[in-house]
Amino acid sequence: TPKGQGKGERLGARPRMEAGVIPDGVRTELTTVTTADGASAPAVSYHLEGATTTVMMMHPRQDLSRHYLIALLLRAGVNVWVQGVRSVNNDLNLLHEEAVLDAAAGIVRIRDAGAERVVLAG
Repeated sequence: TPKGQGKGERLGARPRMEAGVIPDGVRTELTTVTTADGASAPAVSYHLEGATTTVMMMHPRQDLSRHYLIALLLRAGVNVWVQGVRSVNNDLNLLHEEAVLDAAAGIVRIRDAGAERVVLAG
């Protein structure tokens, strides 16, 4: 058995952060946002009826649509908006000025949907 590996474990075994179970009553929508300069970015909206706060999760190098915090935030009573950028997983094309436009487009969409508060997480 290789050092650090117990009997029966596979090579490279490590704990995984698995997406939790989405609570009943959550409306999920796959969408895109259009930025001020005409680009588009993918997004997933998890909406709870009556929730007035939305947590926006975004990272330029990862797809967060299965992040373990989504289910926890929904159970805490807030909506969740998970968004990518126009050049997800591609640092060669990532311009921070464009990523800010991508984030702004998501915030506008969240506000237009009626959120009173937007909390950014990334």
